[in-house]
Amino acid sequence: MAEPLCPQSYCGVSNSSITDILQCSSCKWGYRANPLSVCEPCTSPLPLYDWMYLLFMVLISFVLHCIAIDINTNRKSSYSTVLMHTSAFLECSIAALCTLLLLSPV
Repeated sequence: MAEPLCPQSYCGVSNSSITDILQCSSCKWGYRANPLSVCEPCTSPLPLYDWMYLLFMVLISFVLHCIAIDINTNRKSSYSTVLMHTSAFLECSIAALCTLLLLSPV
């Protein structure tokens, strides 16, 4: 197996500059260097760690919404508090789904 040209996993040679070995640079967004340090598009599905990170980002947004709702509402009106928490959950869920479906990773 050939030795990689570039030391880092996101550092490689683009297809346009394959003849120029000294032009090791970061791969474009959505690309990753293969074992031969040539930049190629990321086509593999997300691993579990990435899905856990995305879930954490959604949950932290929801928790911050809930904290703001709890601080700014009157404790006597439980129906409106539950309604606002439900609204915050729907807002965070729909925003996460729209982000995943509408924005490409490239």
